[in-house]
Amino acid sequence: ESPLNDIDVLLLAIKYATYGDRFEVKINCPKCEDENHHVNSIRTMIDSASSLSEINSVTLDDEAELILRPYSFDNSNKANLVDFESQKKLTYIQANYNRLDTTDEVALDKTEKFVRKEMSDLFKTMADFNLSLMIDSIIQINVENDGIKSSVSNREHISEYIWDLDPVSIEKIKTAIKEIMQVGVDKKVHMTCANPECKHVWEAEVGFDQSNFFAPTSEV
Repeated sequence: ESPLNDIDVLLLAIKYATYGDRFEVKINCPKCEDENHHVNSIRTMIDSASSLSEINSVTLDDEAELILRPYSFDNSNKANLVDFESQKKLTYIQANYNRLDTTDEVALDKTEKFVRKEMSDLFKTMADFNLSLMIDSIIQINVENDGIKSSVSNREHISEYIWDLDPVSIEKIKTAIKEIMQVGVDKKVHMTCANPECKHVWEAEVGFDQSNFFAPTSEV
């Protein structure tokens, strides 16, 4: 499976071949919400791409060394789908809550229980999925017991190890994977709002949303 970092470069190369070197994005100002346009050079963006180290790892407090890889393109698509479905579910839950007749205490109690259960199930689903993404990004685990070194690459064993970890170790792995995902094309752009009454300065990150990426102008 192709790492997402490599896919970014490929997408830029295709856009370059299709539209030339000009890469224009529309970005809304976070202060006044006016639409701003930013133009960059695709060749410059490709040249900015950094390379992954041959081995990317994180060592936990129990001295286990986890060998990591970036999220794959396939996993990124799955994450986008889960996020979309989660947003739909939240909208559904909110709609049910908004239709409440607050004068009907029985209905109110019933709906509040429904909302609490649905929210709990949703958060659990999202947490489980995020953990499965993390597990998929672990190539192997190197451990040492009584001076004897061994490696674990069996997916089931890795999964069992991760599910038993404490929250601090989970956050440490998340941070390490996030750092790996920063390797590749530099997507940060420095913006100054074009609205003369605003002139807000901020740093934005260009997203490569495939739904509009191959249009002449992309949206962030």
